[in-house]
Amino acid sequence: LPFKSQRPMLVTLSGIDGSGKTTYVDVLQKAFTECEINNVIVWSRGGSSRLTDRIIRLVKPLLARRSGALDLASNAPRARVERKSAWLRRPIVRWGWVALVMADLVLQYWRRVAWPLVRGRVVIGDRYTYDALIEMAALTGDAQLARSWAARIFRRLCPRPKLAYWL
Repeated sequence: LPFKSQRPMLVTLSGIDGSGKTTYVDVLQKAFTECEINNVIVWSRGGSSRLTDRIIRLVKPLLARRSGALDLASNAPRARVERKSAWLRRPIVRWGWVALVMADLVLQYWRRVAWPLVRGRVVIGDRYTYDALIEMAALTGDAQLARSWAARIFRRLCPRPKLAYWL
């Protein structure tokens, strides 16, 4: 027959920045491609999409008006993290941010992960749900975020990996 059958599978790699996730993902993709396994790489990070970027651009001027002593001019990573942490101390902003990121990631995962799985592909995830939850917990200062009802719903709405690795 002119087509090949393969089982869909989601493989995810998680870990801190610089742990080698992307290097392993690239090697894994090359191995799958060499074995003629149809695969796709999905990289994701909470709050790093066109949707969240647009919403942040709309909300940022409102947050900047009430920022007090924060360094609003600097684009240095440390200044950006300090601004985001200060803004996320506000309960309504924190709630809105978490809801926005989780909704955005669910949409991304359905389009970029679930759809290729339905089509029979192997999906290699460079970061996935737990990475997003850990990053949001760190940014919001809420260590219990990963156990919240929103996080449980988030994990249930996203495709589950067949294999998951922590680097």
